[in-house]
Amino acid sequence: MSKIKTQNIKNKFVNYILLAACVALVVVFTVIYIADRVKNSKTQAAMAVADEYFNGEHYEEAIEQYKKVIAIDAKKQPAYAGISNSYLALSDLATADGDIKLAVGYASKAEQITELGNQVCDTTKFKNQLPIVFKSLNTGFIQTIKLFAITLAGALPLGLLISFGTRSRVKIVAGFFKFLIWIVRGTPLMLQLILIYYGPGTLGNNIWGSKETGRFWAAAVAFVINYSCYFSEIFRGGIQAIPVGQDEAGLVLGMSKSQIFFKVKLIQMVKRIVPPMSNEILTLVKDTSLARIIAFKEIIFAGYSFMKGSQGISGVVWPIFFTGVYYLVCNGLLTIAFGKLEKKLEFFK
Repeated sequence: MSKIKTQNIKNKFVNYILLAACVALVVVFTVIYIADRVKNSKTQAAMAVADEYFNGEHYEEAIEQYKKVIAIDAKKQPAYAGISNSYLALSDLATADGDIKLAVGYASKAEQITELGNQVCDTTKFKNQLPIVFKSLNTGFIQTIKLFAITLAGALPLGLLISFGTRSRVKIVAGFFKFLIWIVRGTPLMLQLILIYYGPGTLGNNIWGSKETGRFWAAAVAFVINYSCYFSEIFRGGIQAIPVGQDEAGLVLGMSKSQIFFKVKLIQMVKRIVPPMSNEILTLVKDTSLARIIAFKEIIFAGYSFMKGSQGISGVVWPIFFTGVYYLVCNGLLTIAFGKLEKKLEFFK
């Protein structure tokens, strides 16, 4: 008995360590993301003021304002370009006034600033790549989580309805839903994404449009339909695993079929379907990467873009592998949550 207790304590300790690590990573990512958004908003506001000074030919004021931008974000390449262009404009004005010495001095400062900007913003260096890549991956991961959440919210209730449809006494209804499940489970999800997104356009009615919002909803529809069919089979198996005698006992007690299902069978079904359902949900997190086939900018799309060339970075492989950290953290938290849910439902054994 003491060995069992010791093992349980060890398991709990490991689970708490994993949970703390995952939560810490989520907090760090969130804080960095919020800080980055705040810094970007400040930088954009300062850049707008600096550009306004430059366009109004107030070059000295523009230089000071661009310096404030650099103080906020030292790797803001346009700020260095703005200072350089301001010095070149001052050099032209000095030349027009006949002050060659002053003009040469301004031109020299412009050259120095340009060289400094190239060094600071050199995207071939890892330390300069990291903030750019991290920002892009955070944006992509938010899109991944949105797609995951919408899919889960839509597929769970729809899957339950489809499972009822397959068990209908009306043969046409049951046959229709069984045929739908056969089609969806028998074809690749990637093919379904392509069909749902590009299909309406080939028929002359592009309901999704060409923007990111349209791609998101097309992917969401494809994922909801696909996973609802998988979930329906899990629901069906959970319902059929409950002894028929419970229905008969409920009817004897005067309960309706809906009361028997929601008050007697549902919680038992949940206990039975948690393990297979959790497996499908963990798979869903990873399957969201398939949405990149319709150019939806989820996290894998963001990581892969740096291999082809994005934001001045090209031929870089490490961002695509770094996306695995995000998936590990997300699935780690879900695994711990499902483990705790299974333990809470153990009293039905």
